[in-house]
Amino acid sequence: MRTLWVHPGLGKAGSSAIQHAASQHLIGESAVGYFPTLPKSFNHHELCKSHKRYQHDFFERGLSQIANDRQDYLLSSELIGGNEVVKKIIELGSNHFSQIKAIIVVRKPSDWFRSLYAQKIKTADYRIGETFDSFVQSRHYPAYKIVSEWQQATMVSPTIVPFTKDSLLANFFRVIGAKQLGLSAARENKNESLKQNQIDWLRHHDKKNGALGDYARLYRKSREYVRLLSNIADSCHPEPTEVMQGTLQYLDELDSAYEKRLSEWRSQRLLPPELCESGR
Repeated sequence: MRTLWVHPGLGKAGSSAIQHAASQHLIGESAVGYFPTLPKSFNHHELCKSHKRYQHDFFERGLSQIANDRQDYLLSSELIGGNEVVKKIIELGSNHFSQIKAIIVVRKPSDWFRSLYAQKIKTADYRIGETFDSFVQSRHYPAYKIVSEWQQATMVSPTIVPFTKDSLLANFFRVIGAKQLGLSAARENKNESLKQNQIDWLRHHDKKNGALGDYARLYRKSREYVRLLSNIADSCHPEPTEVMQGTLQYLDELDSAYEKRLSEWRSQRLLPPELCESGR
């Protein structure tokens, strides 16, 4: 049976690392191929760049390129979601694959919120002066919605892989049958995370200087800027940002609910037995 594995990537849950490793390793004689994307070395799939104006011709074009292959394939793209989009992918993919399976990486909510907030600060993609408290209050943890959409739309329930920094790639590719590959998430344009003192300095800088221009936003994504920021923040000792007790309690509640979900997924066999300890 020929299988199409669909990874509807959740932002800040290892999607870029998975896509980079797949584009580098799932080629040639691999047991699993990487769904065609242009250019092949780009970390994010073409569909990922187009998710806000989703067009199925991207998907159909890729299907036509692999129509005569016999191997399984992985399609990894952030935010493949929405009931209509999911149904359409299943409809089109079923013409070429015997089965379509979703594989979804989930991350502990408190870690996810902190990582996403750091990314928004680094790229200046947030409201000037927005605190971590208001950031958390204005957003929802999206993983459950993604799991639910694919669970409802497919005949086969999705496979859940808990996010772990050290073993995510090995776990992910083992599940889809590509465990023999020597995988690495290393890439030249590594998306470096910010430390708390760097976040504090940037928030103070933004509030003092107002909104940033497009050039500044792009510059803040560069590794050179992160290195410079590290030196600045370490020398300036910015005033630390206090997180409200209510926010911490709310994150604790989300984490507790997450652990219960993992237990439910284990009992439903959505979480592979060998990964059960990964989510703890």
